[in-house]
Amino acid sequence: MSTKNPAADDELHTQVVETLYSDPGVDSVIVGLDPFSPAVQTLPDNKRKNESLASPESIAVRMPQLARRTAKPVIGVIDAGRLYEPMAETMGKDGLPIFRTCDAAVTTLAKYTGYRLRIAMLSEKND
Repeated sequence: MSTKNPAADDELHTQVVETLYSDPGVDSVIVGLDPFSPAVQTLPDNKRKNESLASPESIAVRMPQLARRTAKPVIGVIDAGRLYEPMAETMGKDGLPIFRTCDAAVTTLAKYTGYRLRIAMLSEKND
């Protein structure tokens, strides 16, 4: 990460998500993946200097790997234009649910959570 840019880099994004989902008081995580920042690797090779979406250090590789290590829902939001479609496709193919707007992510997570709570309530009634 450049010392000239105060933005969070790929590693810091994943560390924050890991800290959040490790907290027993957190049931799920929605992470805004800021593709505009030059501190994160969000574009394919040759789009920005010293950047590769396929790099093992890129957020597109690291975040899906991280999300697979927890049973809690981890959802990514890439609220950006077509330039960042390769990032969304890469992360989605690797198993991380990606939404293109925060509204869609929150609405979907709320529906999923409501469903899970109803199942738990029905299960308790049957015990």
